[in-house]
Amino acid sequence: MNSNTVIKGLQNPTILIVDDDEAILKFISRHLKRYGYNIIEAVNGRVAMNIIEQKNYPQLIILDANMPIMDGFQTCVALKNHSDTKVSEIPIIMVTGLDDNDSINKAFDMGAEEYINKPINMTVLRNRIKLIIEKKTAEKKLKEAYDLIKKDLKAAELIQKKLLPEAITLNGFMFRWIFKPSSFIGGDTFNFFKLDERYIGFYILDVTGHGIPSALLSFMASKTIVPFPIESSPLKRSIIDPPYYEILTPDMACEEINKRFQRQSGSMQYFTMVYAYLDIDESKIKLFRAGHVHPIFLPKDGNVIVLEKGGLPIGLQRSPKYNEIVEFTFNEGDRLFFYTDGITECTNDSSEMFSDVRLKEFVQENRDLPLDELNNKLEHLLNKWRGCTEFDDDITMLSIEKLSLDNQ
Repeated sequence: MNSNTVIKGLQNPTILIVDDDEAILKFISRHLKRYGYNIIEAVNGRVAMNIIEQKNYPQLIILDANMPIMDGFQTCVALKNHSDTKVSEIPIIMVTGLDDNDSINKAFDMGAEEYINKPINMTVLRNRIKLIIEKKTAEKKLKEAYDLIKKDLKAAELIQKKLLPEAITLNGFMFRWIFKPSSFIGGDTFNFFKLDERYIGFYILDVTGHGIPSALLSFMASKTIVPFPIESSPLKRSIIDPPYYEILTPDMACEEINKRFQRQSGSMQYFTMVYAYLDIDESKIKLFRAGHVHPIFLPKDGNVIVLEKGGLPIGLQRSPKYNEIVEFTFNEGDRLFFYTDGITECTNDSSEMFSDVRLKEFVQENRDLPLDELNNKLEHLLNKWRGCTEFDDDITMLSIEKLSLDNQ
């Protein structure tokens, strides 16, 4: 028998056999050695635990249930409750002459992977051993792969966060944000920037799905939806007369973005977005909503206004009609909130959504708070609502406020 072929990908696995019957102990030991296994023997649970404490970690333990000093059930509990995970994760096969249901259930409750009755069918035992060790080996490799992916995703998360703009004030307009991806990296992104000395552009977008594919499309979009260089920007176009460029209205800009991000055949990946620009001189905002959740406008001395006009998401159709633009004056103290549905669809322990209604009420009721405090309070409220800091979807909000001259 070639010992190197016992378990594919694992050389000479080690098995700890624990049995107070020396004849049975030696019988199992000799048999398994012939099939290439390394064997450690113990006559009771206490001896087995002493062996384990010497950092001898077998791939599997064959454990007799009925033994003096420390029986198999007690040993099983001690192993599974051990502080060293290398010990607690060792699989156990309980071997015993007891075949009543209570004993079988007790063995599984204590953490045993398998339960085999005496007299032992060695073919059955070998097959169980092989399956369990192969399973544990596969789980270990999977965990190693996951840890590597997790490390890479953590690095990607840091890169993604570095791509986000700083919370700043541009020409008297304050920009603040909340960003909490559902996994390490998310499909939400946003940005704000000067289109020129008179106009400020800003947007938020939400790619369908989660994880790496969504994050990649989000990254591509964020690198494309920029004002410079004019020759490749979907937000401007060159003209022959001074100043030799023209700023596209938000609906026209979204049409251009849509041309560049057509979903591939067979793919369901697209994104929703809101794009707007702000005329600094006239304090006016023009806005277009491409399938995205409705932005919230809060006038300084008025009630919440939900901006509902809009068109289809980006990438669904080649030539959609993008013409329902929203235009309004943005006065001192006014606020505008772009957000993604991760906020309104955030569920609590009862599977109840946070909802648009709660978000509108929150914005209205906390209107007197400074914008930074409002964002912090909302983030805290969502964590409390969720019951933890892990979310099923990305949590993103971009908040804009026009400051008074005294506060600029």
